[in-house]
Amino acid sequence: WAIRAGYYHGQNPFSNLIIKGQKVSASRRHPFKAEELKALFLSSVFTGCKGKKASERLEAGEEIVKDALYWVPLIGLYSGMRLGEICQLYVDDIRQEDGIYIFDVNDDGDDKALKTASSRRKIPIHDELIKRGFLKYAAQMKKQKQTRLYPEIAMGAFAKTYSSTFTKRFWRLLLALQIKRQGLCFHSLRHTFIDGMRNAGVERSIIMAMTGHQSSKGVHDDYGYGYNLIILQEGINKLTFPYLED
Repeated sequence: WAIRAGYYHGQNPFSNLIIKGQKVSASRRHPFKAEELKALFLSSVFTGCKGKKASERLEAGEEIVKDALYWVPLIGLYSGMRLGEICQLYVDDIRQEDGIYIFDVNDDGDDKALKTASSRRKIPIHDELIKRGFLKYAAQMKKQKQTRLYPEIAMGAFAKTYSSTFTKRFWRLLLALQIKRQGLCFHSLRHTFIDGMRNAGVERSIIMAMTGHQSSKGVHDDYGYGYNLIILQEGINKLTFPYLED
């Protein structure tokens, strides 16, 4: 175009370049299949194990250890939050607003970071998490005067993120349960959440608001504060996995 319009004179430096078709990336993340969700969330880690030791978590028993390994995957499934967002939560990020319990996703702390500006958001806590005792867990951490919701997750030595530590633990869990495959990782729970919300008939814009995805800008996007928490709560509680829930 520049040559034809007379803005450029000389040999076209792009004349031998070919724009190739987009290839499907081998590292693309995939949602969990129903049988994989069952293998994970109906395992002894979530239904009852022998004890707190790593070697005991995969042995069936009567003790349910409600620590990071228990809560982080469940929150990923029922909120669509990124792993980093979950692992860096403070106890004070779990609170009530307008009578609704929420995750306050923010970067208000030296050890916190958000992927994009739209990642800052408030997500109602799903009824299934409340039923499983998540609010009691948060209250317990507050009573212990903990700052972080999951103090046992250490920051990675090289990546300097909490998620870099937990992702290894989650990967080992998938491997032990024999449900590890190409494209399956913690981020797959976010894909599963989005698919679940779609299948529940939740509006695309509401899903985007809860997952922190930026929509293509329209004039009206700069007006107002977005969806209120009641609408978001109604939307998120439409998400169900009957084969995982009592």
